Amino acid sequence: MRLKRIVLFLICWMLAIPVAGFSWGRDGHRVVAKIAAKNLSPDARKKVAAILGTNEAGVEAAMASASTWPDEISKPDTKTDTWHFVDVPVTAPFSIGTLCAQHNCVIDRIQEMSDRLRMNQTGFKLAKPPIPSRPMTSQELAFLEPADRPVGRFTANG
Repeated sequence: MRLKRIVLFLICWMLAIPVAGFSWGRDGHRVVAKIAAKNLSPDARKKVAAILGTNEAGVEAAMASASTWPDEISKPDTKTDTWHFVDVPVTAPFSIGTLCAQHNCVIDRIQEMSDRLRMNQTGFKLAKPPIPSRPMTSQELAFLEPADRPVGRFTANG
C-alpha cells in the first residue's frame, strides 16, 4: 500500500511540472521530409530536384538531408533562432495572426520562403554565412521543409 502511494505521488508530481513541447528533432524532420517528397506533384518534384542538385529519384534523400540543415547551423550567428517556432499560449484564446507580432517567427518565414521559391527570387542572405553552407535556393527550401513539423513550443505563460 505504501509503495502505491509513493508511485501515485511521483506520477502526480511529474504531471504537475510545467514542460515545454518541442519539435521532434532530426529523425522527425527526416521522416516528414520523406513523406513530403513522396507527395510532390511531378512538376514540383522536378523543381525540388533542380534546387537540391539531384535527380528525381534522389529527391527523397536530398529533402531528408536538407530538412535537418536549419538545426545544424548556428542560429544566433545567422539570426534564425526565432525562425523555428512560434510560442502558442495554452491558457488563453489566440489567433494565428497574433502569434508572430515581431514578424520574425516560423509563420512569416514559411510565407517568405514559399514566395521566394515560387517567384524564383534571388538575393537571399542570412546575417552571417552559415556553416555548413548550402546553395542559396537550397537554404530557402531547407527552411521551408521543417515547416511541416509541429509549429510551436507550447508555453503556459502566453
